Amino acid sequence: MNGHSVNWNSAEEAADSFLRAVRTGDDVLLWSLFSTQARQFIVERARRKGLTSETAADLLSDAADEDVRRGFIADLMAGVTKDLENVRVERIRLGDSRNEADSVTIDIVEVLVTGVGPELPPLPVASLVLSLEETSWRVDRLIPRPGQH
Repeated sequence: MNGHSVNWNSAEEAADSFLRAVRTGDDVLLWSLFSTQARQFIVERARRKGLTSETAADLLSDAADEDVRRGFIADLMAGVTKDLENVRVERIRLGDSRNEADSVTIDIVEVLVTGVGPELPPLPVASLVLSLEETSWRVDRLIPRPGQH
């Protein structure tokens, strides 16, 4: 199951699904949101950290054993959660977006709740870079803090 059977018609829809996956811990949804290029990068990084070439190839071709695939995707979710470790995920929302030549960058912001005084503006905590892959928007990169590429 490659998860690419789900289509997102806009970058915002895909980004919102990404936030939902992070909030709920839905690692299968998270994996389905990544573009082919992002998946190759993620699997290659894991291979450099000890994942066998055979398992890497199986993951990319959706031939991996279900337990292996689930374990790998769970580790991926843990990595994404670590990237956002100082953020209260229940307070993250989509922020501003910027159209670029062949992609859209959408900021992820944390809504700050003080309970006293004036309302604070949302704090940018990360950005998602998304692109259109065939007929669906996919996540190419998560940048933990805006502007740090």
